[in-house]
Amino acid sequence: MEAHPDRTSHSPVWILRSCNHAFAHLCSGATFFNYFDSKEDAILGIRDFDVSAEELAEHARAVKSPDAVSAVVSALFYVIGPSITDTAAHQNRLETIRRFPELLSRQMVQMTKMTGQLTGTVQLILSTDPRWRDAADPASAEVMLGLCFSAIRVAVREWIGAGSIGSTQDLEERTLALIRQLTERIA
Repeated sequence: MEAHPDRTSHSPVWILRSCNHAFAHLCSGATFFNYFDSKEDAILGIRDFDVSAEELAEHARAVKSPDAVSAVVSALFYVIGPSITDTAAHQNRLETIRRFPELLSRQMVQMTKMTGQLTGTVQLILSTDPRWRDAADPASAEVMLGLCFSAIRVAVREWIGAGSIGSTQDLEERTLALIRQLTERIA
């Protein structure tokens, strides 16, 4: 006899019901929702992005980035660096999404929310660099953000392929090198 689909350890429904039971005994619903928007976010380990544009821009100034592109990359690593270097957590999240594709929509919602907030940060960074001041509009900021995110993704993929050897600083430097190579070819 086949197990009921809601009662297998591979079912998102079973996982959510187990979470309900565990959370009821470990913490109140109010406490839980201080940390996660939903139970699906808890399963994926997704938390709200809680760094302000001003804090990220201040971080970029504090590290004395030589230009706007370096400042944007530095700010992105400040936000997502810990999740990148924890390759086991990243792989677990990817495996969970592979097994339960219906959870992908929660990941996409969070990424869209984060992109909106980070676009404001990029605008702020661009507005402080004399070379970019005229291009500190939302469209330019979003394109800059997309370019930097893509370069980070490529650098991380290379880093994982090489056995995750090197530091976050190495990843930042590789990211900037990828951006410079591309922009030199475009120009």
